[in-house]
Amino acid sequence: MSKKIFFLSIIFITLPFISKAATYDPNNILSDNEYLDSSSMSGSYIQEFLNSKGSGLANISVDAGGTLKSVATIFYEVAKTYGVSQKLLVATAQKEQSAITCEELSQNQLDKLMGYGIYSGNDYSEYLGVYNQIDYAAKQFRRYYDYSENYGWQVGQTRMTSDEIAVTPNNKATAGLYDYTPYAGADAGAVKDDAGNGGNFLFWKTWNNWFVTNHPSGTLVREEGQIGIYYIQNGKKKPFWSGKVFEEYGFQENLVVTVSKNELDAYSTVSPMKYIDGTVVQGPDGGVLVIENGLKRAITSREAFDNLGYKSKNIIQVSKEELDLYEKGENITSKTTYPNGTLVISPINGGVYLLEGNYRKSVRDRQIFENRFKWEKTVSISEVRFNQYNEGSPVLFKDGTLIRDEAGSIFVIENGLRRHISRPSIFTGLGYNIENVINVPNWIILMHPGGEAIESY
Repeated sequence: MSKKIFFLSIIFITLPFISKAATYDPNNILSDNEYLDSSSMSGSYIQEFLNSKGSGLANISVDAGGTLKSVATIFYEVAKTYGVSQKLLVATAQKEQSAITCEELSQNQLDKLMGYGIYSGNDYSEYLGVYNQIDYAAKQFRRYYDYSENYGWQVGQTRMTSDEIAVTPNNKATAGLYDYTPYAGADAGAVKDDAGNGGNFLFWKTWNNWFVTNHPSGTLVREEGQIGIYYIQNGKKKPFWSGKVFEEYGFQENLVVTVSKNELDAYSTVSPMKYIDGTVVQGPDGGVLVIENGLKRAITSREAFDNLGYKSKNIIQVSKEELDLYEKGENITSKTTYPNGTLVISPINGGVYLLEGNYRKSVRDRQIFENRFKWEKTVSISEVRFNQYNEGSPVLFKDGTLIRDEAGSIFVIENGLRRHISRPSIFTGLGYNIENVINVPNWIILMHPGGEAIESY
């Protein structure tokens, strides 16, 4: 086959191969967006959260400026008033008094719920009480952010904590946390909890245990303020090193969920996303290959290329660095059967089938086809060769797809299963966009076996 090279625009996201779980960075505890997200938890979700933790706060109401209100409502409304995160306040209450996991709280725990103003050595009686503590703490957290220049901890300036750890805050949120609690904590810290940790490490540990989202497989994520995109698969993240790989999967930018650095770091990084089976590529040397099962299979002749129904316009130009990601597989000759991932048009009924192994898998609906494939990638097949394949299970929506049944219930596809998203707060908490939900007939819904409902994130 003659060499005709047309270089496509490929975006390389240079991300290292590393295995990295979330680790405590005293310089970057929380992002500014997380600190200021006053819609992070609704009042009803806070109530559910307190109930799930068995908190004594779940069952009490207190005076809130002359009106009796539940603690969940106070957390929500006060955070809204001052424009700070409900999660920030809830995690602070846990850090200070273990109030979220304590079933029976003493009066002292309630009076000093947020630890606000009680260590100054002055008369702090005006700060006591559940409502006062939450209100003063939220107001102060906002002051630390808006008037950071008036307080001790500054972005980019190194300072020693009270437990003698040098810290240089990367952002206003982290500086504000040290203004509130000037202890780094962790193993070297002087302020300890029963597990030997305290200070801002205890806050970070609480936040990461409770509020770092575990996204279903198939979710696309990127760190806020960054361009790199990752694919979540079984609790790990796979970077896209090429924009063309992203496009070949049929992904779009509007499907990407923005997460914090803490959330992204909680996923260990594994090898990058590779081209889907059946992708035809051409390297700088002009050789044409097919990607199959993570291997690159060289097409040895024009005859072999034509026998498989491939089209020159579908060849993707790739760099040597990309090709080096793939081990070498068996060459493709004129006698080779169709590689996995080939999309064929039935000569019998005109339907579209995906070939995998000895099976032909029908694509039974246009929505599923458009979710996974491109029409220009289909190839013709003779009736004799078509009949050599056994009928397999139908093709399903790809992982990460959001679908809605005729009753209005929303599901996410994970490992081929449909997982019901049980509450709107969970849908929002996972970072999903309602505009990305596909309305699907029930018969298609039922093609996907039912999986475990998502009850929390």
